[in-house]
Amino acid sequence: MLPRVSFVQKCPQCSKYYIMSRQEVRYAKDGCSFELGTLNYSEMVDAFNQLEAEGFKDIDEELNVRILLFHAYNDMFRNDNNPTEEVNESDKNLFQKNTLWLIENWTKDDVLQAELYREIGEMKKAKTLLENVNTDKDFLIIIKNEMIKRININDTKVFEITSLI
Repeated sequence: MLPRVSFVQKCPQCSKYYIMSRQEVRYAKDGCSFELGTLNYSEMVDAFNQLEAEGFKDIDEELNVRILLFHAYNDMFRNDNNPTEEVNESDKNLFQKNTLWLIENWTKDDVLQAELYREIGEMKKAKTLLENVNTDKDFLIIIKNEMIKRININDTKVFEITSLI
């Protein structure tokens, strides 16, 4: 399977951001590019601000951009690859507002909602949601128990699910 090109791209000429699905498809006459256009957190913040100001075509477009912003934040500040990166208040506020938007407009699953609440430090809401999750699926029980363990120690960091299962 080929790697996916990022939903949001940065123009190499003018440095403005654009959404790939809005672009006309063009084919190279010679060669090809394996550039995915993946943006780091700082670029994703700039892209989000620009694209939000321009207006999204629909909620799906906005959702895709917000999910990229969410992942870029976690990659930058919340995983073990960047343990020295400090989060400023502006970034914390943006992450919280973006995550709340995702909870309200995207998530339907209680386990995912609980995880998002946990990541923004809303431990009580996260725990309440998890307490009401009844499942007989082993993988969900493992994830639920791991989340409760992290809620109990007030841990907001993301964790890798595949290492648990």
